Amino acid sequence: LDTTYPGVELHATVTDTILRGDFLSRPLAAPAVELVLTLLAGPIAGLAVALAGITWGAAMLGAAGVGLWLGAGWLLGSTGIFLSPLYPIAALGVSFTALTTASVLLERGRADGATRNLRQTRDLLLHSLTSLTGTRDRETGTHLLRTQQYMQVLCEALAAHPRFRDILTPDAIGLLARLAPIHDIGKVGVPDLILRKPGPLTEAEWREMRRHPEYGHQVIADAQRRAGIRDDALLRLAKDVVSTHHEWWDGTGYPRGLTGEEIPVAGRLVAVVDVYDALVSK
Repeated sequence: LDTTYPGVELHATVTDTILRGDFLSRPLAAPAVELVLTLLAGPIAGLAVALAGITWGAAMLGAAGVGLWLGAGWLLGSTGIFLSPLYPIAALGVSFTALTTASVLLERGRADGATRNLRQTRDLLLHSLTSLTGTRDRETGTHLLRTQQYMQVLCEALAAHPRFRDILTPDAIGLLARLAPIHDIGKVGVPDLILRKPGPLTEAEWREMRRHPEYGHQVIADAQRRAGIRDDALLRLAKDVVSTHHEWWDGTGYPRGLTGEEIPVAGRLVAVVDVYDALVSK
């Protein structure tokens, strides 16, 4: 054949193999055995991923692949029987890849579903709070719904401003618009004689009316404490909305008399849409 493996050596090797009877063999059942091992690869990969997870499952299947390869080599070297480990090992790899992909997609679907359910639950609670306020005073209820639309428009306009670009992201705008209608939930704690009085309020009645931001803040804080929630961005923003929407830039607002940028952005935005709606509505 060539200088490194001359034909005479090849002939000698063939002759020696014939004399010894040391032939390689492939039993008739070999394809069936290989097929069974290939078919078992799928369930084995599934059990490994289900019981041990993706990381340990990969290690177990890798060990199984090495075992198949070494076993086939031992069988060939000791008995001369050839069984191919190629298809079972390939089936293990393909099955593991498919199962891992399916598992990741399933978990992502569950996470998306949980996020969607959480958002729906939050929206339901916000609508419930808004409706609760509306049952006390119909005009207050319609006012709350209008502020939601105004808030969306105002935030979208401000989102291009350099000072608010980083704060008013699309997600933040949607959240603020959904939270805007709850700014007056504290009015459920104001007596009907004051809340629904058709004429001007007395000074004492005004003092009681001005407590509704505190009532609203307390409602959310109590709910947060009872639920055992220590720090939640939505609740923190909600408390800013209900407790600071009557604070004024010059410090003449209530209940705390905050000035300038001491007032949270959410409170400033709600203050604008709250006053705007009061001015343009009957």
